Amino acid sequence: FAYSFPGRQGQLCMRHSLTVASLLVHSAVAFALLERTPSLQHVLQDVAQSSLRPAACPVVSSPRLARSQPTSSLLALSARVPERKFGRAPRDPRVEARSVRSVGIKMTSIESIPHDTLPKVIGHRGARGLAPENTLASIRTAKGLGCSWVEVDVMLTKDKVPVIHHDNTLDRCTNGRGNLWEYTIEQVEALDAGTHFNVSFAGERIPRLDALLECCRDLSLGLNLEVKHITVNAEHEPTPAEAEMEQELANVVCDTIERCKVTPDELVFSSFSRVCIAVLRRRLPHFRCAFLVEHVPADWAEFVEQHSCVSLNFNHAMASREQILECKERIPLFSYTVNDADRAVELLSWGVSGVFTDFPHVVESAIFKSLTQGRDAEVQDLPRETFIARERRLSDIVPPVVS
Repeated sequence: FAYSFPGRQGQLCMRHSLTVASLLVHSAVAFALLERTPSLQHVLQDVAQSSLRPAACPVVSSPRLARSQPTSSLLALSARVPERKFGRAPRDPRVEARSVRSVGIKMTSIESIPHDTLPKVIGHRGARGLAPENTLASIRTAKGLGCSWVEVDVMLTKDKVPVIHHDNTLDRCTNGRGNLWEYTIEQVEALDAGTHFNVSFAGERIPRLDALLECCRDLSLGLNLEVKHITVNAEHEPTPAEAEMEQELANVVCDTIERCKVTPDELVFSSFSRVCIAVLRRRLPHFRCAFLVEHVPADWAEFVEQHSCVSLNFNHAMASREQILECKERIPLFSYTVNDADRAVELLSWGVSGVFTDFPHVVESAIFKSLTQGRDAEVQDLPRETFIARERRLSDIVPPVVS
């Protein structure tokens, strides 16, 4: 058609024809991409229907996470919600999961964190066998022994300050007497939490939760934070008054985690208290939470499914081999407190994902040797620090799992 016009008119007609053809091609490509990218469709639908409320939209709070996000995705998010700091999580985890998928952002969430990010050996209350438990000295000792994750316990003082301590009473680990929650934070911080272990630790204090979080971050340590039960027996159902105290503890812990801007890859919750777990999952649904048990209860599968628990943490002395083999098919298992190196190797061979121990260096050394049996003598004779690092690089080698 364009060639039918003479001279200048034909050239202009040809140019316009090519422009129209180019626009048609680009439109076709755009529609094809839209058809192949569901997340873009969801964005358009959400904007059109105003179905995403600001409270339900995820906000990338971690600079490390933010740097990994596509610019277009961040722009799409920032155009729809105001920038804010790490705040309270949405009440319904399903709302958050839907909004994350709808904008196509790879935000850290339970779905995006592999269950096997925890190592095979976790320092119990720091390195309880070599330093006073649940103190900053114990945390630093665990780091010095090669730990990448530690476990500690958190409780509330009389004036509602979360501190790191295991027992309800102060008698065993300090020079105080009576229940911890009967002491103010000023009184708790005046106690000696080190001399009971060894005089060389005299003056060691019970740390606040925020100080513990800062210490772990400075040392690049992951944290398993056990939110304590109030009942004397971990398996007893709490009274209404005890349940109220556990609920208050869990809420204060969540407030501290938010205020300190802790990210989900830095911390895993655990608790014996079903009350605490319910609060943690409601307040911080994007953080992992493990269900702690002494004996494996009959309704464990129903409970972990209902609350999206990522692991079952059990007392190795209270579980049979048959129970372990059955449970591991349905959920990752972690076992406490395993101080016998041969027992740790046995549990891992049964399919347990990891163990909590007071002597992480001893257990980790035994595990490495079990992993490298039959290999050359050079590997067997490596110094402990070297083969611990080497073991972490041999992530493809696992103990033979008994079926």
